[in-house]
Amino acid sequence: MIVEDDTIFECNNPKGKINQCISELPEIFDCLQLGANLVLPPEPYSENLMKVKYSHSTHCTIYSRSGMWKVLSILDKKTHLDTLIYKNIQCQGKCFCSRELIANQRDGYSFIEKR
Repeated sequence: MIVEDDTIFECNNPKGKINQCISELPEIFDCLQLGANLVLPPEPYSENLMKVKYSHSTHCTIYSRSGMWKVLSILDKKTHLDTLIYKNIQCQGKCFCSRELIANQRDGYSFIEKR
């Protein structure tokens, strides 16, 4: 699980909610986003999970071992991680997000948006 320094937890009992989400993941998955900016509508998967087709935000993400190796294999210094994940990993259909917003990013300076 990677939690960036500007992450805030939005729900009551985030630990319990995270455990519920983890228990519903399939055996083989790449990542679980606990908060995401959904670009395309996700596909319902279970009571607490949706299958992600295209999203941004990596501020609070749980990666499987295989998912982390995939991320490490596509890293480059020119492209934002969100874009790399969308183009190379989310398209494989093994990425999920929580139905309820568990984690968010607090307001602050964005290097991506330059504001």
